[in-house]
Amino acid sequence: LALHYSAGFRTVGIRERIAQHHGAWRDTVFLERRRACDDN
Repeated sequence: LALHYSAGFRTVGIRERIAQHHGAWRDTVFLERRRACDDN
């Protein structure tokens, strides 16, 4: 996640215990990166 944060992404949501992988419950993190609005 540090790589994404350094590229300007931010966390917009976390879904906890959404799926199992190798017998352990995993969370999902939703990220977004917004760009500057262009006024024409």
